[in-house]
Amino acid sequence: MSADPPSSRINHERSRHWITDVQVTPGNSDPNCKFSARMFVDDELVCDLPAIDSTRPLQWSGLLLCNVSLASTLTLRLCKTIGDRPRYFNFPPYVISHADEETGEATLELPNAVWVITVKSLTPGLANQLFPNELERFNVINGVYDSLQPEATLKYQFKHALHFASVVARALPESTAKVSFLIYMRAWELLDRQAQLDETVQAILRGLTRIQDILGTVNQASSSILATALIQTKEAIHGILELLEDASTYIYNQYTLNNLAHASSKDVEAGDTYDVKAYFACLEGLQNAFYSSWSPTGASPDATHAEDNQPSDGSQLEDNNRTLSDESEKTG
Repeated sequence: MSADPPSSRINHERSRHWITDVQVTPGNSDPNCKFSARMFVDDELVCDLPAIDSTRPLQWSGLLLCNVSLASTLTLRLCKTIGDRPRYFNFPPYVISHADEETGEATLELPNAVWVITVKSLTPGLANQLFPNELERFNVINGVYDSLQPEATLKYQFKHALHFASVVARALPESTAKVSFLIYMRAWELLDRQAQLDETVQAILRGLTRIQDILGTVNQASSSILATALIQTKEAIHGILELLEDASTYIYNQYTLNNLAHASSKDVEAGDTYDVKAYFACLEGLQNAFYSSWSPTGASPDATHAEDNQPSDGSQLEDNNRTLSDESEKTG
């Protein structure tokens, strides 16, 4: 038995935290000067922020996933370079969980520096504010997948991911589904502009037929018991939301410059940054786990349904969940 008190154990539980913007004020007006930065979480490098010259605002935007605890700290090292001479400013660390829940903002200041740094995160509180407008945008998306025009319509398979997150978010308001939905919407905005999709993205989209099947099951539940039924499957739902966040991040990185890309991903070739086989295996395992725990009446899940969808020895699901955890660490 652990000797740590309960509060100590809770402080070390890890959760997903998304950083979306880093802004430095005042801006840079010196044409000979550039600014770059490095971000560290718990003293480990998580992001190299590329150099910005005087022609652009001092702001880095994108998606940066960090796995953090309640006690995790973020430190930023700002670099001002004039010519070939860099000068570094180490801003004091702040506790990530202390960021303003409603705005997602945390302010970093250094007594001997003129600059103030604002780090913005997608907190649950901010997601709760943004969700209604983003849901309206989702509801007016026109188009469905047409097997007769697969290349032109495959992107609409992504609507299943958005629909799944929106259903969970509305039924379980305290879940992380609203954050997931907003991450998915960022990927959709880019997908919707693409005339052609690379093979990996196409594979990700084809896999979403499993989410379509799950939605078919969920839609059969009455609204009065939907929340209870979803709570019974919360582990599978949580895994699905995270898996689709990782897939959305890959899509986002493929079609735009992510200035907040995780430092580890910059050392990997683009074609090796997403394991499609692991994605399919995890998705299948999570779908089986969902069916085995789903009960729209609040009673025990239907044994026949579970038997048809769950691996006979349970080993495949265990391996798939372990793979999901590994994939999350790579992207986070």
